[in-house]
Amino acid sequence: MSKSSETKERLHYLDWLRALAIFAAFVGHVALPFSGGRWVISSDQFVPIAAIVVGVGGQFVIPSLFLISGAALTFSLGTRSVGRFINERVQRLLIPYAVGVVLLSTVQAYFSALNQGVFQGGFHHYLPEFFSLSRINRLDLSWIGIYGYHLWFLGYLFVFSLLMLPFHALWQGEWGRRLNERMVRLCKLRGGVLLLGLPFGLLRTTLGLFFGEYQSWADSAIWLLFMLYGYILFKEPRLQSALWRDAKLVGRMVVLSLIGLFLIAAALLFGARGDLSLQTIATLRGLPLAYVLSMLLVGLNSWTLVLYLLCLGKRWLNRDNAIWRYLNEVSLPFYLLHHPIVVVLAYYILQVRTSSTTQFVLLFVSSLILTLATFHLLVQNNRLLRYLMGIRTVQIVVRDRRLHAFRVVFLIALSIFVVLLHTGIQRTAERTSEVTILSSE
Repeated sequence: MSKSSETKERLHYLDWLRALAIFAAFVGHVALPFSGGRWVISSDQFVPIAAIVVGVGGQFVIPSLFLISGAALTFSLGTRSVGRFINERVQRLLIPYAVGVVLLSTVQAYFSALNQGVFQGGFHHYLPEFFSLSRINRLDLSWIGIYGYHLWFLGYLFVFSLLMLPFHALWQGEWGRRLNERMVRLCKLRGGVLLLGLPFGLLRTTLGLFFGEYQSWADSAIWLLFMLYGYILFKEPRLQSALWRDAKLVGRMVVLSLIGLFLIAAALLFGARGDLSLQTIATLRGLPLAYVLSMLLVGLNSWTLVLYLLCLGKRWLNRDNAIWRYLNEVSLPFYLLHHPIVVVLAYYILQVRTSSTTQFVLLFVSSLILTLATFHLLVQNNRLLRYLMGIRTVQIVVRDRRLHAFRVVFLIALSIFVVLLHTGIQRTAERTSEVTILSSE
């Protein structure tokens, strides 16, 4: 089986896309309290744009992260023994997950219980309830997310990485060679890469009927398939060539699939079954044709959207610069740290009596600054925290004056921001109270 010359070099655009996907996940988590669904912290104010952000983000953020992880497996298994590979996965995935469950998930679960009114009391009284096995109520991998919250991705990625080992062994043999050649022949046809997206729609249509919950077997199968495709795509240069050739066609299919989903939604919302809502389309049973078409289009849209992002990334982001080096270092800790910060801040900001737009802006800005501040002030130069968070060890110069100057400036900026934020929230609350009093009079 031929090897791409690209595997000998670092594909910088994959790192860029991973960083952008993580930032998109951050935006989605900030929007979730206002999306109308039930999240860790939920607002009673519904913001339509937040629901759109969450819905569109769900189509590409997690799938693209798993596909990029599959590509990383190709490069990693090509230069490492199985033992070394497993050891790295334990250090970079399993340890951060376990540490995060204890230090981060407990805090998030506590604030969630307070927000939902299911618990009253101190944090230490809540810990036995959090670690109770009664939280597990399904026979799938969802328990990883129940205890890990946003860290579920690390847990799933660890399990999928182990599952990929026998597939990697099979792919090196005759079975893998034959399947690879069939995929290459298919993708030589104009638009052949689009046909590889059909299994996603089929999985949504079939498994989704019985395992429709988030992080259930349907989601697990789809995410694992994205990881498999990432492994295969970046192991076979002929498949990559077919993708770059069909980039414009893939982009058109993204638009067409979105239009198709919109038309199905419009037909259901404004037609004879106008009492239905967008949320019921995915679990629709009364109109099987609409259900099948919508699930096929959802799967195809997700696949083409991820592929088109790959094409755009290769075209515009395959470069090494200072921004790339910074994002490559900060992406993983930003992912680990941002979620609990968003949860805790949302708990307090949503109690401020102001507009949902103001709450969203406050939550976005404060979460972004506090997450970056936590990394730069506490994690970046701490070997123990870097190890516990699965961040690769770098040469740390503790007495570097520039580093200390940077940390002082960051701390001063953070202090000023906190003071301004507190003052702004107080004034907003006072103005809201005055308006309420005047209206009541």
